Amino acid sequence: MNDDKIDPKLRAILSKIPANTVKIEDPRYEIFYPNISGYCDGIGYYRNYMYNGASIDTFNDKKNPVRYEIVYHDDTQKRINCVRLIFHERKKLGDIFNHLPYGVIKKNIPGIGATTLALQQLSHTIIVVPTRALAYAKYVTGYNNDKTKNRYLYVGSDINECRKPTDEQIYEYLTQKVDPGTYKKIIVVADSLGRVMKQFKSAPLKLAKIIETHWEETHTPMKITPEDIYSHNSLCWYLMVDEIDSYQSDGAFRPAMENVIDYYLEFPPIKRCLVSATIRPFSNPQLQEEPVLELNYEEKDRRDVELINTTNIHIEVCNAIRHLRENFFTDKIVVAYNSITSIQKIIAQLPKELQKECHIACSPDSKEKAGEFFTVLQRNLAKPITFITCSYFVGVDIKERFHLISVSDVRQIYTILSIDKLYQISGRCRHEAGLLSEAIIYNSANKDAKDYGEFLVQRALDLSQDICSLSNVVNKLHEKHPELLSENFLRLKDDIVDRTKQSYYGSSPIEIVRVNKDQEIVPAYFNVDAIAEYAFLRGHLYSNPKILHNELLKSCNITFYDERDPAFTDIQKEIEDAIDDQFENKRLASISEVIEKLKELRLQNKLTDASIAHLRRNRHREDYKFIDRFSELYKYVPFDILVAKLQEGNAKTYRGFMRSAKYLALSEKHAFKQLIKGSFEINKRYTQTEILERLNVIFEREDIPKLGGTYQAVQELHYFCTTTRPQNSYYVIQSHKPALDFEPLSEVSDVGMSLRKYFDY
Repeated sequence: MNDDKIDPKLRAILSKIPANTVKIEDPRYEIFYPNISGYCDGIGYYRNYMYNGASIDTFNDKKNPVRYEIVYHDDTQKRINCVRLIFHERKKLGDIFNHLPYGVIKKNIPGIGATTLALQQLSHTIIVVPTRALAYAKYVTGYNNDKTKNRYLYVGSDINECRKPTDEQIYEYLTQKVDPGTYKKIIVVADSLGRVMKQFKSAPLKLAKIIETHWEETHTPMKITPEDIYSHNSLCWYLMVDEIDSYQSDGAFRPAMENVIDYYLEFPPIKRCLVSATIRPFSNPQLQEEPVLELNYEEKDRRDVELINTTNIHIEVCNAIRHLRENFFTDKIVVAYNSITSIQKIIAQLPKELQKECHIACSPDSKEKAGEFFTVLQRNLAKPITFITCSYFVGVDIKERFHLISVSDVRQIYTILSIDKLYQISGRCRHEAGLLSEAIIYNSANKDAKDYGEFLVQRALDLSQDICSLSNVVNKLHEKHPELLSENFLRLKDDIVDRTKQSYYGSSPIEIVRVNKDQEIVPAYFNVDAIAEYAFLRGHLYSNPKILHNELLKSCNITFYDERDPAFTDIQKEIEDAIDDQFENKRLASISEVIEKLKELRLQNKLTDASIAHLRRNRHREDYKFIDRFSELYKYVPFDILVAKLQEGNAKTYRGFMRSAKYLALSEKHAFKQLIKGSFEINKRYTQTEILERLNVIFEREDIPKLGGTYQAVQELHYFCTTTRPQNSYYVIQSHKPALDFEPLSEVSDVGMSLRKYFDY
């Protein structure tokens, strides 16, 4: 660990001395140290140190700026949990290393410059980031002085001047010739990594075609340089996946993030790394085998934090903003709160003069919801008060000082902040003097603390493995009996994945298995990681006010703590109701725009799945639900009837209408319709219990979940038949059609489809 100083007497003797390998039995780790003094270039002596591929060069008597510690798994010292690299000085990674190490890089120091080093290192590099905002922030650093050219390639959806590149543009960047010593850098949003990898896979075939065409046209062999081969091969590139903890949390909401790891594991172990300041344990066994390097400074800072527990978050944040603006008028404020609705309610309760000082930095998908306050956050704060959502919780560097207010709200799973996330948010300030102040405003569930995280994770992992073993038999059966099993049989995989969805601690339904990029069903490990975090946050950390306080004491100085219960007044209710009405009016207006676009497509005879999908890509997320529902039913329901029904917006009403419309569209010969007709005769009376029993027999046969009670059974029957109720004790079947006033536009005769999925049970 300690290196001897260079002996000047060796200068005339030594020209170059090979490095020694530190004896480590765990093959995942490599540490190289110079055995005596290094090598001489005629001017001075160099020493080279290396930690998992990250090398450090020192000159003459300069001391190695890094000290390492090995943390072994047990006393046998055969397996290493992690190698800690402790920096003597507060320097950036690029000031110390010339290349990123491979494996998992746990940079316990926000803003240490891992992405900057990836952009500077002497290798072609792909940098994967979780959000467009983060990708854009890194991309703009690649412009030349007059901003006419950027040396990096951005791959993602449109944001500001960055446009979604075509496949051809991606291919051209991969294969373009560059000067010696120049290296290509691709900054790609996680959802789009598959597009880049697709071009890598097609590049050799395209190169072969170019060579063939050249021969046909010239009858001379084409000159191929090593760079031509190198740039076409993804294995010659280095892959960095940044902010990996975001994938652990957001994988539940963005399934494409799981696919990033599928691609990551295809790269050679020495050509890849996962990076974050706050990495939680992985449930993925392959990621558990990655070497881990922890980066720390010799002396760690403890943050000074004010902590306020409250029963009325919106008013508490308003009061905090007003206090700061009154007492520190020249200072700026950042409020981290992952809810634009709540942000708008807070702004609406600020004085008019303060409302004019507000910005909302959020994803471009939420631009409409942010309205006049929307901004794209870069290195400086344009207004005195800036609210940020999760798009800016990681990776964005703010170069000036500000007062930080972080808000953790247990009412929604996506607004709860872990201790690691609070630390990450505080790291957005990259001014050398740090934050002006930090306050955390939060509420609590006020219940007994219970952490079922480890128990839930193990159960989810066991179940996911069993489901994968069962479901992958589908492929084997289809391969073994292709003449007996149609392609429809393979749809069972999607049905199996969908059936694993469950809600955990108030989350949206989460799948514990997924279909990977190779169309195999595998455990959804990031979702399992998210379940573990939900269980800890909802069941333990925020179960009562004091637990967060006590946990933060381990790493922070709590300079102020209070528990408050401000009143929810009539004025507050009136203001917040008005914001809800405003959002609803905006939603309706936006849907009206969508309807006009759909009308145009219909008049042009261009209303197709592809055109609807294109329209969806060009709308904001608040329109997605309407467009998805329209896409689901437009082939069956007349246009005017459908758009009128969809504007009602109620999920329960839509579900009933959808099932009735789809049932009506089924062929009269379809087995499900025949079962309904055979089980419920016209003009015959049925009690609620009889309806439940008969429907459950049909549902079980068609692999639809059984109904739980008579009320639900009667409701379901109305989706398929028209009934009357002469007396409370029974129902009479009037028609084998639901009470809809239209005939279906098309017929569905697919006998092999999953009715559970078709009717969305």
